[in-house]
Amino acid sequence: MDAHQHIRHLMDQCVNLDASDLHVSVGMPATYRIKGKIKAVDNNKFTAEQVQEMAESLMNKFHKDYFDEHMTLDIGFSTEQGFRYRVNVYREMGHYALAVRYLNGCLKTIQELGLPPQIEYLTELKSGLVLVCGATGSGKSTTLTAVINSINEKQEKHILTVEDPVEFVHANIKSIVHQRELYTDVPDFASAVKAALREDPDVVMVGEIRDLETAEIAVQASLTGHLVLSTLHTNSAIGSVTRLHDMGIEPFLLSSSLLAVLAQRLVRVL
Repeated sequence: MDAHQHIRHLMDQCVNLDASDLHVSVGMPATYRIKGKIKAVDNNKFTAEQVQEMAESLMNKFHKDYFDEHMTLDIGFSTEQGFRYRVNVYREMGHYALAVRYLNGCLKTIQELGLPPQIEYLTELKSGLVLVCGATGSGKSTTLTAVINSINEKQEKHILTVEDPVEFVHANIKSIVHQRELYTDVPDFASAVKAALREDPDVVMVGEIRDLETAEIAVQASLTGHLVLSTLHTNSAIGSVTRLHDMGIEPFLLSSSLLAVLAQRLVRVL
């Protein structure tokens, strides 16, 4: 099989093995995280050429240009079987490596995630800024997806998302949902949100507020009649306010736009 077929086969093994993650690197066999533990399933070690070919088979021109500059890249990918993955391509010891997260494509509801019932209140907001904060991998995007799914099921809205990458694919139920992916559909969060304001959205979901420009446009959108949902890498709810202020957002703008901040972290299930 060619490189693209090979990496797709390895990805789909995540489903068969009930694995959450796949690691592909030079000098190592395919390694999976199964129920929290790292396990190699065979002894076939990859060469540098094999790993590079598999990584590049997933990239378009924009992806390659971004990777050449930043040496790391996130890509959303679906196989023919309909399984969805988030692929992080990076470099280690001068070689390509891949970390693949299997995204169980079932959209979870607010109730299924065990979130407080007060979260439903957020779905009724007409405008303003709502943030979900927490460490990397704490489920921020999953929470936002549940909020969007609830809006989609109950209200007639136009929902626009800007994600890096698209992790959960929404069907149009009562709302129209348009999902845009960084480096595939848009060059960056800031320009995508700026363009979104001309695309008649009711709800705008920004995958992450990373810089002042994105923060400023998100605040502007929330003040002009849009509900803006996003994530921020802070450890506490109050820390998000401090972070936005440190970025350069004026306090009077925060007090006018910021309606809710959720802080969350994951705990292991016994």
